[in-house]
Amino acid sequence: MANEVTVTASISVDESSIVQAISEAGVTFDLANTAVTKYVDGVQDIATTETAIDMGDVASPGWFFAKNLDATNFIELFAATVETAFAKLLPGEFIMGKLSAVAPTAKADTAACALRWFLYEA
Repeated sequence: MANEVTVTASISVDESSIVQAISEAGVTFDLANTAVTKYVDGVQDIATTETAIDMGDVASPGWFFAKNLDATNFIELFAATVETAFAKLLPGEFIMGKLSAVAPTAKADTAACALRWFLYEA
């Protein structure tokens, strides 16, 4: 199949009073007959001041994946500068979803962190 993205996600909590799990495996989304020709894939150093996420040539963001590669510090993600963070990634944590921000930024906690980043143009 062409012009599709397939996503798999699951989460479970097993904590004294809460035992809950949910998962979606191999869910496929149509890319509206648009061939993905632009994407960003790599690792970016994030400073302790707001750092623009490298969007490369991507002007219309689609699905993204971001992971904090640092062993100690967290990274906050913002839709744009001077906004409230929409995500806080502790060491080793990641987030995935469809990004609507066209100028996202990130900020490391107390020392620069590496952020693994993938995003394609929708």
